Amino acid sequence: MITLIIVGVSLIISYNVDSATRELEADLSIIAFVSNDADDFDITSVETQIKGIENVDKDRVEYKSKADIKKDMMESNDTFENIMKDWDDEENPLQNIFVIKVLDADRISETATAIKNLSNVTLVKYGEGMVEKLLMA
Repeated sequence: MITLIIVGVSLIISYNVDSATRELEADLSIIAFVSNDADDFDITSVETQIKGIENVDKDRVEYKSKADIKKDMMESNDTFENIMKDWDDEENPLQNIFVIKVLDADRISETATAIKNLSNVTLVKYGEGMVEKLLMA
C-alpha cells in the first residue's frame, strides 16, 4: 500500500515538473537591447532582421520603447514612480528593446547569438545557463 502511494506521488510530481517545463519552453523569450544611438529607421531595420532569423516566431516580436518601459515600471511600483516621474527622454537611462519568442526552445542559444550579431543590438538576454539546464531535464 505504501509503495503504491509513493509511486502515485512520484508520478504526480513527475507530471507536474514535465508540465512546468513544457510551459516554460512555450514562453521562452529573448530580450534584445537596441543601441541608444539607433533612430527609427535603424529600429525598423533591426526588427526586419530579427523577423528574418529562422527560429524566430515572426508574429511574436514586440518592440518596447524606453518610454513604454518607464511607464510600465512606474505603474508597477510606487518606488519606481517616485524615482522616474521627473525623467525626461534625455535623462531616461533605459534602452529600447525587442521581446522575441522562439519557435524551438532547443535552439534558443543559437538564435540569441544570431540576434546579438545584428547591427544596433547592444545586448541579448534570455536566461542563458538556466534555460539550457531546464531543457536538459
